[in-house]
Amino acid sequence: MIERSQDSMCTFESVNSQVTDVAAQVGQTPQGWNGGVFNMIRPFGKHVVPMRE
Repeated sequence: MIERSQDSMCTFESVNSQVTDVAAQVGQTPQGWNGGVFNMIRPFGKHVVPMRE
């Protein structure tokens, strides 16, 4: 019973860690996520859809 409880705790901690990682990635701005690509595409986007600054 104790071993099963420890396994459940390890699974919970693993899932919790993965959720934290995903939340950090989702919360990033496009520039923070991949600044090089964002800065390369941004000038083209300004001509197609004006961006607010």
